[in-house]
Amino acid sequence: MPFEEYTALIATWLQQALSAGDLEHQTPPEPLARVLVSAFFGAQHLSWLVNDRTDIIERTLEVLHAVVPCTRDPRHTSPYLHDHTAA
Repeated sequence: MPFEEYTALIATWLQQALSAGDLEHQTPPEPLARVLVSAFFGAQHLSWLVNDRTDIIERTLEVLHAVVPCTRDPRHTSPYLHDHTAA
C-alpha cells in the first residue's frame, strides 16, 4: 500500500491527540489519517504543478485547517509552520 507508513504515523499522532483531549473530531484516527494523507498528496501535487511548490506550506495548512479545525490553534501546529506563516 502506498503511503502506509505515513498513514500509520499520522494515525498514531491523531490517537495521541485524541487521548490527550487535544483533538475534537468525530472521525476515528485511522480513517482521518487516510483522508489527510490523500489530501496532502493532492495538495503537494497541485502545488508542484501550479506553483513549483512555492506554496506547499500554505496548501498543507489549508488541508489541516479544513479537515482538523483544532489545528487553527497555534498550539497544535509546529513552531516552524507558525513562524513561516507569520512572515
